[in-house]
Amino acid sequence: MRQGTTKPALNSALDSRQAEDNTPRLQQWAAAVVATGFTAFVVTLGALLITSVGQIQDILVQVDQSTHLLHRIGLVLAGCWFSMICWWSARFVFEAMAKAQPGNQSQLVTKSVVIVLPAAPGISPTITRYLPRCYAAILPLVIAVQSARNGLWQVFTINLLAVLIPVMALVIYRRKLTQWLEARYFLSSRRDWHHEIINPYFWGWCAVVLYGAVAVWALANPYTIGHALGAFFVVYWGLGSILFQLVVAICVVLPAALALGKKLLTHLWPEQATRLQRWSQHRWLAPPYPVLLVVALCAGGSAVFFDTDNHHVRRMDSSTGYAYADFDAAWQHFTRNLIQQGLPAAGSEDRVYPVFFVASQGGGLRAAYWASQGLAALTSEIPGISNNLFSLAGVSGGSVGNAFFAAALAGQTQPANSHCDPQTERLPCLLGLAVGQDYLSPVLTSFLYNDMLYRFFPVAGWPFLARDRAAVLETSWENGFAQIFGGNQLSQPMQQIYRQQTRWLPLLLSMGAHQETGARLITAPFDIDPTIFVDHYNTYRLMGCHSDAGLQCDVRASTAALNSARFPYVTPAGTLATSTPWHQKDHIIDGGYVENFGLMATQQMIHYLHRTQKLVLQKDGNTITLMPVILVFSNDMDTMPALLNHRRTVPYVNTGSFAFNELTNPIQGLIANRTARSVQSLTQAIAWQQHYSEQQYFAEFSYPQPDDQEHSLLRDFIVLQLQPDRDGDVDTLVPLGWWLSENSQSFMAKKLREPDYRPYQLIQQIKQHLVPMEEG
Repeated sequence: MRQGTTKPALNSALDSRQAEDNTPRLQQWAAAVVATGFTAFVVTLGALLITSVGQIQDILVQVDQSTHLLHRIGLVLAGCWFSMICWWSARFVFEAMAKAQPGNQSQLVTKSVVIVLPAAPGISPTITRYLPRCYAAILPLVIAVQSARNGLWQVFTINLLAVLIPVMALVIYRRKLTQWLEARYFLSSRRDWHHEIINPYFWGWCAVVLYGAVAVWALANPYTIGHALGAFFVVYWGLGSILFQLVVAICVVLPAALALGKKLLTHLWPEQATRLQRWSQHRWLAPPYPVLLVVALCAGGSAVFFDTDNHHVRRMDSSTGYAYADFDAAWQHFTRNLIQQGLPAAGSEDRVYPVFFVASQGGGLRAAYWASQGLAALTSEIPGISNNLFSLAGVSGGSVGNAFFAAALAGQTQPANSHCDPQTERLPCLLGLAVGQDYLSPVLTSFLYNDMLYRFFPVAGWPFLARDRAAVLETSWENGFAQIFGGNQLSQPMQQIYRQQTRWLPLLLSMGAHQETGARLITAPFDIDPTIFVDHYNTYRLMGCHSDAGLQCDVRASTAALNSARFPYVTPAGTLATSTPWHQKDHIIDGGYVENFGLMATQQMIHYLHRTQKLVLQKDGNTITLMPVILVFSNDMDTMPALLNHRRTVPYVNTGSFAFNELTNPIQGLIANRTARSVQSLTQAIAWQQHYSEQQYFAEFSYPQPDDQEHSLLRDFIVLQLQPDRDGDVDTLVPLGWWLSENSQSFMAKKLREPDYRPYQLIQQIKQHLVPMEEG
């Protein structure tokens, strides 16, 4: 606001005030950052997501190369919202600190303009002016630098022209802008528009309107907001919304509640008015408030006094039993179908039938896409090979890919999709369209809105608030599958899907983990026998569904997949039993915590079949030999090629020791131990296959080591490994998460379709060693 005082006089007054404050400037900056600590935390988090998380970078790649105009609008809206909320929240905190000490204002002279600023105790008015601007500029600047480094020039231009320049122009020149608007449009108005628009409270009310509109949309339908405006909008509008709602709650609602409580107590005990006044002026009850601490205390208190668990595993009523009574019944059904319709090994005179046990490595949507595309390519290149697929064991995203593939095989519909050639590669194309959709936005929308609010307002009677974000992810899979295939197989009860089949459908084994013990949990279409699956347990039993009369409840195929794919923090641990006290409940978590392939269960099945001699059958007086072949879909592009060298004499090391070894060596040991369990299951499976191998009809498979030398795996242990291009035409690895750009999808698909790549060559080798369907 302009003042009549001359500039030299004001500068003299300002200099005298600064002389009275002997606080060092660096200490003032530190105090300002601490006062706006939650804003600094959110800004830092937003910048780190851009620079360090491949999934966010992949989203920017998609925005840069997409022709979807709304997704680019979503980038602009989210960038502006996030930056403006960061600026507003810091200014709002400084305003609150100044109001806590009435009359405490400072004058800052810039050129010929005198600006009256809130004077936060111990902080220079210059800092209270420029620090919020720095917060506003950080995210657009980080996006600009990262997009320039990656050659995303459309994102760079959009961000520069539609986010960075407008936001900074508004926060810097908003006074001149409002004066111009006032002079042009509001001359006859009695309202002081200039004062209103430069006031942070005005922008706060604007934010309330915008936040409320998007929040209602997100609470009503979390599935459409990301589809309309893109995943970047969901991530950064959501982060800005969290910052806004917590600052409002802590800096507006909390002081109002404290003031109301003070008045009430003063009215009830007037003799204690002096003491209450002194308590109300305690530094812990004055701004700036410790936002993170207050939020943690409120959420913790809510969890203690109320039931805030809305993450129960979805179930469906059922009065029937398992699709197969036990493992032996499933094996007997498989072998009958195999001899009638399966593909024998070439040159065996129909006396040797390979039996494929699939193990799909975890890794979010990258793993789901790779596993589903690999299985689809296998069945497209080798018609009838699905009759030779016995089991589809998967962990995390691998189980999701297996579920999509099994649902596609189980479907009876013939979808007409204009994007897919009906004559060639139809199944890979359809599965690519179904699996490659944006599944990050729905679950993240649910997490940032209803799931976050439910921690503080656990009202189970409000379905829009009590909605589980894990169930949102499952439903989004079901919707994505139905959109492409036209059927609802993923939403059907798992046991019912298998009972309805008139042909063989490979067995889904979804490998989760028990949070309380670390034991492996299996969701399968048969009861789990502990004499076969050692230290593996039936998920249905822990859910309370199992009984001697059959199953009292069932789970959807999408739920079975999620039982293994509860990706840390993205999806919560699932509560298995609903009627037990909170301290006795069992939970299921991502199977990757224990073992990331599902190979332990796979080798236990093969060991049981060898031990009980179930791999030798009789048909028309002839002996039929079944040869187990483990087929691994590995999507780890960084370390797995080296780990496949089972003849190595020293451990493979791809990282050094952490800094501050005395403190960090237990952490590094725990992290490395998780990876080591997966490596151990891989090498043990190779060793078991080598021990049992007698007749090997497949060629020996070779994989390049990091030093470009060759080493070989067994003939009956095949790994379809996702690897970077040899010619280096991709700069980054396919990211881990629940989002894949079209570039990443095309990169993985070409590995299975083009002759220059090893996965395609392996599929052709398998094809050569099987008798084609028309000849078998």
